[in-house]
Amino acid sequence: MLSERCARWARVGAWVVATALIVLLVQTVDPRRALRVIERTNGWWLAVAVVGNLLIQPFGALQWQSLLPSGVDVSFRRMLRLFSLTSVANNTTPSLVGHATGAMLLAGEPGVGKVGALSVVALDQLCVGVAKIVVIAGAATMLPLPSWMKQGFAGLVLLVVVLLVVAVIVAARTPHLAVLRQPRRLLRGVGCALCVKAAEAAAIAAVQTAFGLDVTPQFVVAVLAASALGSVVPIAPANLGTYEAASYGAYRFLGLNADAALGIAVVQHVCQLLPAVGAGYVLLSMPKLRPRTPPLSV
Repeated sequence: MLSERCARWARVGAWVVATALIVLLVQTVDPRRALRVIERTNGWWLAVAVVGNLLIQPFGALQWQSLLPSGVDVSFRRMLRLFSLTSVANNTTPSLVGHATGAMLLAGEPGVGKVGALSVVALDQLCVGVAKIVVIAGAATMLPLPSWMKQGFAGLVLLVVVLLVVAVIVAARTPHLAVLRQPRRLLRGVGCALCVKAAEAAAIAAVQTAFGLDVTPQFVVAVLAASALGSVVPIAPANLGTYEAASYGAYRFLGLNADAALGIAVVQHVCQLLPAVGAGYVLLSMPKLRPRTPPLSV
């Protein structure tokens, strides 16, 4: 009962923060400048970018499913809802609060519990870290990375190795994180995390096409790698600022002028945030279509 009440308040809190963030963004945007940027883009390709980023939700839900404790079954539809609600929290509050919200929502599912939920969130971050390493390593094989990306890559590898060592030690001594003793399930989790990165890459390619750039694998992977590094240490909700700065740095490294680099980075992030917040926001705002009512006594 307590976990259901906490989960309910978490959903309400996420809805309030999401609403406040949307209002704040609307108030701080200069409509004339925004229109000038949008006028130079192809709206259809921006819509493709939003759809590409929307695919992150089902892949993320499948990733959570693969990392559930043994014997626990949560339907894909239910997991998609939980992941979408967590996505709202992750993109409207600091990341730690978002992950805590996700753990709280998962803990309320039958058979999961607090420990099981925490293990899913921890393993999820491990899989995401491995996927980021694969992306950045792939970028390094395509073009020489700038020094700041090399340093960030080294730090990311160290962080993931430390997390993996700690997780293996915990899994060896306790029944928690037992998924680590089932390599196939962990590999499925990493595979889903890579699918998330593939969806992000498709969205980035669509944004670049919308701006009329000559889209190449090097362009897409370099920006994807930079944005992955920009979210390693989240400072602000939705990585506002760090995402733009990382993407801006990548576009400047690729030869774009400052105005174009900043404009593409901002629009690219907006195309990511719309489905990340929008899908869960719809779920939070949508009332039950058929509320249960007791039968009338005759």
